[in-house]
Amino acid sequence: MQSQHPFALAAKILALHRDGTTSAIEVGPGIPPSLDGWNVGIANMRVAPPHSGEMHPEGDEFIYLISGAISVVLEEQPQRIEDVKPGECFIVPRGIWHRLLIKTPCQLLFITPGPRNEYRPQT
Repeated sequence: MQSQHPFALAAKILALHRDGTTSAIEVGPGIPPSLDGWNVGIANMRVAPPHSGEMHPEGDEFIYLISGAISVVLEEQPQRIEDVKPGECFIVPRGIWHRLLIKTPCQLLFITPGPRNEYRPQT
């Protein structure tokens, strides 16, 4: 059993493993680790993510905007969700390539399935 101590979710990823256990994993800048289960975290973003799009074949991704302003591009639909505001959330369907456009510095909560996430390199 892990010792119980409060921690800042902005500094770690909460891993909800498929076997029902949970662990907190240290993260640094860049793309978070792809874990076998659900990754829960807070992202503080001033610029676009360090990739040109991502896709999650294991399941839907949930994003809740805490502060700032973003737009979301769903490539296969094609659809652009404009002006997501604080307090709003959206679900990116499984298998859909997508990317975030940062309009103003933002903070968001994400719940991302893993482990087989795919990322396009920046060009």
